Amino acid sequence: MTVLQSWLTKKFHSAVPIFGAILLGVGMLLIPTTRYWAWLAIPLDYGTLALIIASPRLFREPWNTRQYNLLHEYLGETENITARLRFFRRGIFTIRIHIKRQPGQTGLISAGTVGTWHLENEKLKLKSYDNHYAVFQLTKFPNSEFLQQESGFSCFETNQETSLVGMKLASVSKIPLASVQFCERT
Repeated sequence: MTVLQSWLTKKFHSAVPIFGAILLGVGMLLIPTTRYWAWLAIPLDYGTLALIIASPRLFREPWNTRQYNLLHEYLGETENITARLRFFRRGIFTIRIHIKRQPGQTGLISAGTVGTWHLENEKLKLKSYDNHYAVFQLTKFPNSEFLQQESGFSCFETNQETSLVGMKLASVSKIPLASVQFCERT
């Protein structure tokens, strides 16, 4: 049903994994002629099959973005926005934007994305997994490094609250990013 809904409405409708497979499997076990085929409940249930297919990525992403794999980190702040840009091994980055709100004020308080990065001629080129792009200029001083956005992720720049225009992100890591070596993700 969820596959049909997703196809008809052109919007993703999530299926509940395992639940349907359990009901189908138990039903098949209760009928003597279908007991031998009860194992088919797992691949026949769309939600469970989708979970099985997605599970490698579900486990890989937290592993790739854990503290042990962190190479470099930048932090930027304005009056009401804090941005944290983190670079990990295998060319993976995360960006997290927090918006400070007054008590009782409603609205977005956090946004972020994950993707791949590479350094090219003092420019950091970022590509999010949902195919948005950003470019940051790397500026080095004897004791510090800064990043400043040249072009931003369209998903952030369309909203003034999440825009990083004019924000300088300062290095909070001891190793300069330009000296970091990483293996491209395959």
